[in-house]
Amino acid sequence: MKKQRGFTLIELMIVVAIVAILASIALPAYNSSVTKSRRADARVMLLRAVQQQEQNFSQNGRYADTILATEPATLAANEIVLDTLSEGGYYTLNISNATADTFTFSATLNAGLTDPQCDVFTINHFGAKTVSGTLNSEDCW
Repeated sequence: MKKQRGFTLIELMIVVAIVAILASIALPAYNSSVTKSRRADARVMLLRAVQQQEQNFSQNGRYADTILATEPATLAANEIVLDTLSEGGYYTLNISNATADTFTFSATLNAGLTDPQCDVFTINHFGAKTVSGTLNSEDCW
């Protein structure tokens, strides 16, 4: 009698179960890692914006209250040129409470993306960093 070679249904189901268990562990860890890397995108964008503000303050004696996407022929003392979309495209930059002596930048997560732990990052003229979400500022920043 010729011996059959191959896998039995039980062996195949065991392999499928093992792969499913590994995937159920790996996928949340991967998603968490991707979410954390997106947060770095927000931090970089905000720190660049603050650097531009401080440079404007050094040159003009005031903070800018207007963000321009492209550089005009002449730049007023109250204007700075910044990308309002983060490098990875995950966050949008906004400026609020902007006067000659104060400013607050915020980075808001774009539509379609979720991060309930660290949703909106903010930084002000004092360097105070806050975040809205379930984690505290130190864990997000």
